[in-house]
Amino acid sequence: MKMKKVTEPKICRNPRCRKELPPDHPRKDCNDKCKTTYFNDKAKEEKKSRFSYERVLKDNEKFVKRFYDNAYFRKVGVAEEALVGEGINLEVFLNQEHHKERHTGIIWYGCYGLELPKVEGRNYMPVQRSLDRVPKYKGGRYV
Repeated sequence: MKMKKVTEPKICRNPRCRKELPPDHPRKDCNDKCKTTYFNDKAKEEKKSRFSYERVLKDNEKFVKRFYDNAYFRKVGVAEEALVGEGINLEVFLNQEHHKERHTGIIWYGCYGLELPKVEGRNYMPVQRSLDRVPKYKGGRYV
């Protein structure tokens, strides 16, 4: 006696539809509209994640500029808790360089950056690049 193969029911891969398809249905989608919707949604999600880094970088630059524009913070610096509380992601930056005179590192978010503290627990100092060293912003990214 032959046993029939039990298969799981096919379901349309479009999350908005999720209709059950017949087992002999040749495609993964119930119709062309569902197929188009599925791939458009997938492309939208990929685009969103691709530009999220640049959005965070731009927001970081905006927040650091706000601290730099305040003379108090330029003199005293900004605590790490205040930076994180403001919404700055310290892991996302444009580049990092070594300050030759002060022997510290600076992480840059475009035109503005944060001078890293020499001692753990000290404040970050907001700094601005000289105008000849500012990267150009073209088409959504720095070049």
